[in-house]
Formats: sequence, C-alpha cells, structure tokens
Amino acid sequence: MELPYTLTRPLLARVAENRRLTAPGNPSDVRHVVLEFARDALAFQEGQAVGVPPPGLNQRGRPHPPRLFSVASARDGEYGDGQSLALTVKRFFGQDPATGAAIPGLASNFLCDCAVGDQVRLTGPLGDLLRIPDDEPGPLLLFATGTGVAPMRGLLQRRARSAAARQFAAALLHGAPTADDLAYSQEFEQQARGDSGLAYLTARSREQTDNAGQRLYVGQLALNHRDQLAPLLAHPALQVLVCGVRGMEEGVERAIAAIGGEDRLARLRAEGRWRVEVY
Repeated sequence: MELPYTLTRPLLARVAENRRLTAPGNPSDVRHVVLEFARDALAFQEGQAVGVPPPGLNQRGRPHPPRLFSVASARDGEYGDGQSLALTVKRFFGQDPATGAAIPGLASNFLCDCAVGDQVRLTGPLGDLLRIPDDEPGPLLLFATGTGVAPMRGLLQRRARSAAARQFAAALLHGAPTADDLAYSQEFEQQARGDSGLAYLTARSREQTDNAGQRLYVGQLALNHRDQLAPLLAHPALQVLVCGVRGMEEGVERAIAAIGGEDRLARLRAEGRWRVEVY
C-alpha cells in the first residue's frame, strides 16, 4: 500500500482552476480550487483530506505544518482522469488577541490567491471519519454547512459516475446563511434533476424561517421533509454523514431521533453509520 505523502516528501501539484464560488460582494470568499498531478500519483477516497503546507518558514525557521482540506471530488479525480482533485477553500482570517487586527490564515489565503499554473505541495491523503467503506453500500443522508459540503460533493460526484452507487437513494440537506453562500448549489440542483433517486434540499438561515419564526437550519429542514426522509432512515444500510460548523450536529440529532426514533439514532451510532465531523 502506498504511503501517504508527508511534509518532507510532498506530492507536487499544479493549480488547474481557481474559481470563486461566492459573489464578489459577499464578504465570505469561498473558492473551488482544482489541483493536477501525475496520473495515479495520489490514491484517495471520498471523505478523505489532503494537507497543504503554506510556503515559507515560521518564526523558528521551520516549514509551516500542513493545513487539512477535505477533498471535494470523486476518487477518480475532478475531471475523471485519475490526476486531479478539487478543494473547497474559504479565505480565513483570525484575530490578534492583543490588537484585534485580522491575521490571514496562511494556507487558505495561499490557495485563494493561487493562479493557474502555480505549484502546490500536498500531504496525505488521510482521514477515515467520513470515508464510507466500499463493502458497505447503501443510501446516503448527507448534512452539510459551509465548506463542510466538500466531502458531500465528492460522494455525489462519484454517485453521478457510478451506476452501482445510484442503486440507492440519497439526500443532501445543505445549509448556509444566504443563497449565495450555498456552494455548488446549481451543480447539485442540476444533478438532482437528472437523478430521480437524489434529493437536494436547502436551508438559508438569514433568508428563511421555520414555522416558529426562527432561522431555518438543516435540522429543522429535515423535520420539514420528514415524510420524504423517513424511508431513507428506515433502510438498514443507511449512512448518515454530518459535516460543517460545530453545533449543527445537535439539530441533526434531534431531527433523526424525531423522524426515525431514538433507537434508530442509537443503532446508527453503534453500527458506525453515524459519521460527524464539525469544526
């Protein structure tokens, strides 16, 4: 088995695309970055991540550690060529605790500023938390917010290319503050129109409210579509994946318990079919 790439032995990739997903006036700068490398040089699966070490050295004169980004494409590559992958990157700024000044995140700003043809070093792949074993096929119930939609895109891209994957139903419940923040929404809508087994549902928390007048999040969105999601939850091979901003999992848990019952939620956890990654 091929060993993952490391900081001392990285994979050299080339930027093939850097496309902004949010409108220019949106303060949230989210990018679709496609990297190309030698054919079959990187074997990854949907749900895994790669590391991007920012260029340069830290204050101690050492290389910066890699920042992990979920892969946003299927295992055969963004272009289906075995030599590309996509990342969904949000330009990040931290804050100096002493002055309050904005501190640009090294890796995210590096990737967001990359031009086509620039070189990027990669480490990994790694991470099994959101990776579904090939010997456990079944329906997919996916919940995503923010850049947490990246691994879901990889899974749905594989679904679009695999007749075997389309034997099972799937649903993506996608949350964001506004319609403009729903990364890849047009792509998902188009895919759902051509795939009768795929449901794409959205919650825009700053533009929509629930029946109680509260902001609409993906947990309540699931409850709003409980009749549509109940057959998925009843399937014994269902996989539930949750990825996004910390705290979203609480609403999803409540929704799953309300639709399928507390026993169903407990069984999903016990059988390893409840996969959550929040940040």
